[in-house]
Amino acid sequence: MSLKPRTCQILNYLIDQQDPVAIKDLADKFEVSPRTIRYDLDDIKDSLSSYELSLVRKTRVGVYLQGEEAELNKVRRELIDIHSFERILSPQERQRLILFRLFQANEAIIIKELELMLQISKSTIIKDLNEVEKWLAKHNLELIRKTNYGLEICGAEIDFRHAMTNILEETADETELIDFLRQIQNKALKTRNLNPGFFTEFDKLISGIDLNKVESVISFAEKQLGFQFADGAYAGLLVHLSLAISRLLEGKDIHLPAERLKLLKKSNEYNIAEKIGSIVEQLFEIKVPDSEIGYISLHLMGAKLWQKVEGDNYSNFNENDLDPELIILTREMVKIAEDYLGLELVDDVQLIIGLALHLKPTINRIKYDLPLKNPLLLDIKNRYKKIYKAAEKAAKILQSELQKDITADEIAYIALHFGAAFERKKSTGANKSLRVVLVCSSGMGTSNLLASRLRKEFSEIKISNILSVLQLESGEVDFANIDLIITTIPIDIKGCEVLEVNPLLSQKDKEKIRKIINDQKEVLKDNYDFEEAENYSFNIQELIEVIEEEAIIGDKNVLKESLEDFFEYKGINVYDDLKTKQDTKENIDEDLLKLLTIDNISIVEEVDDWKKGISLIGEVLLNQGYIKESYIMQTIKIIEDKGAYVVIAPHISLVHARPEDGVIAKSIGLAVIKEGVKFGHDYDPVHLIFILAPEDKTSHLPALSGLLKLLNRNNFVEEILAVNTKEAVIKKIKELL
Repeated sequence: MSLKPRTCQILNYLIDQQDPVAIKDLADKFEVSPRTIRYDLDDIKDSLSSYELSLVRKTRVGVYLQGEEAELNKVRRELIDIHSFERILSPQERQRLILFRLFQANEAIIIKELELMLQISKSTIIKDLNEVEKWLAKHNLELIRKTNYGLEICGAEIDFRHAMTNILEETADETELIDFLRQIQNKALKTRNLNPGFFTEFDKLISGIDLNKVESVISFAEKQLGFQFADGAYAGLLVHLSLAISRLLEGKDIHLPAERLKLLKKSNEYNIAEKIGSIVEQLFEIKVPDSEIGYISLHLMGAKLWQKVEGDNYSNFNENDLDPELIILTREMVKIAEDYLGLELVDDVQLIIGLALHLKPTINRIKYDLPLKNPLLLDIKNRYKKIYKAAEKAAKILQSELQKDITADEIAYIALHFGAAFERKKSTGANKSLRVVLVCSSGMGTSNLLASRLRKEFSEIKISNILSVLQLESGEVDFANIDLIITTIPIDIKGCEVLEVNPLLSQKDKEKIRKIINDQKEVLKDNYDFEEAENYSFNIQELIEVIEEEAIIGDKNVLKESLEDFFEYKGINVYDDLKTKQDTKENIDEDLLKLLTIDNISIVEEVDDWKKGISLIGEVLLNQGYIKESYIMQTIKIIEDKGAYVVIAPHISLVHARPEDGVIAKSIGLAVIKEGVKFGHDYDPVHLIFILAPEDKTSHLPALSGLLKLLNRNNFVEEILAVNTKEAVIKKIKELL
């Protein structure tokens, strides 16, 4: 596409518009005459002739682009050629290019070089460098700026690697990463015949090493591990390993702490990383030190896998195939989400196994500080608010066990699994006739959610298979019995109809699918909408309480049944919280209240600081023989080292150390601090400090799950602060449960 800078900007602007734009408005925006805009539109029209797009101009209506979203995205991606200075770069784009240039440099560079590269003034470069310096500081790196020397990045090698990866992720979305991977497999890299933008910058960053060789190393890792990586994870591993090889060729290697390396050496992933290291040494004629092997093993442990737990193939999996501790943790997380959503989820075997498989690499990523971007984060938070909130609450158990905050990106991936289970609850199970293959790039959470939504929305659809992009393009897939391919990423397959959709299935996507199966529309029996479920799902007991405040109720049970019948007819999800309480009360009494007894509670007006608060309740457990004094000291030390991750909800903290730090018998203590105490967290002041003393890895989890369920109760903190005796606290907790 060859267009003038202003014409590129106009095209980019039109792509982003939902409604027609008047020529006069375009002229005003780009500060040129209407005649000039018309000439520019003629150029745009000509340039779009090679795409399945058309530029529509209607009198008294305006100008707009007509075509499929996939084609619009294709043009948009070509316009994002960050190395093309025929168009005006934004400050953010300039700053990314400066970062790329600094990371690519083996020695200090001068400001004049950046001026010539970007064609901007020295004063603008200096402003950009100030922002670059802030970005680097967030990644534990420093920008050295010396007169008569130049500009250079300084810091630890591991921070260099993380920062390089982050700038690449900020530049390329997952679609571009997959496209990048496909270019490798199409051998485009052998001739360096790369698409512009991300690809060219990455190629410079790795000094042109043979990526086909790197790709063969990752394929070897898959065979050794016994599973396939999700496409995004596969491309991400390729980026990580390529950067490592490039840096090793420059004599720059990572140093991991001895204790962490010792721990990693015990893992199966380290053994595979050693084999990978040997292959890399042979292919690239370099020495791969132990710390680098440890770093590779970290990425293997944290990579999202592609593992299908869907449909007929689901019977190949069962809970006995997975780590029992992981299954227990998963079940407790599901119980917390179940309690919040008012749905029975713990018996959904597909949810338990799917989430457990997802959690294994998730725990490694959190444990070893391996960041993961979730491209669906904003969509999930905005469209599935209640599901995301349930995942957020369930993740508190992970936060407590791993003693680290859980990022919103990770929570959103967990939410996908709960969302898929939610959709299965709403599925009609009606007859299906349209044979569909799903193609997803982000792993089983995304694919399961999309599959569940499709099954719920379209009773005619039969999902024959779920594939990654690489599986689809392997040439081994038989399309003879397939009616439609539904994909979340652009693909080009001959001989079968292809429809590209948003992974969360937007309203526009649903309309496209309905159009394809138009002759079967009357068969649809359930048009329940997920977003409506989010907005109209509530506790029927709370509704009855509101009615009771304004009117006299003759028979609550009769009213409840009438309301349930009415809302069921209207397709609105309601749940009976009392029923949930009755179903779980016995277990909660046994697990939580057995550990949190009257003797384990302390009520005070105030304490000097958070350390005194922990010592106060720690000594309560110490005096009863549950813990040693060392356990209190270690609990305080962990918070000093890791920060206020222990503040898990507004005004509530949950603290603990490890069993080997001095636990004699498992127990839970509670300090009620009327005036509150500051931990240095947004949820300050903390009024309730729970201290957990686990005697092993899993036996305390049901009690912890019960404790976290209390956080789902409205006004929990206020209810506890309103009473003044230990007996009253226990009574109130029983009522809230």
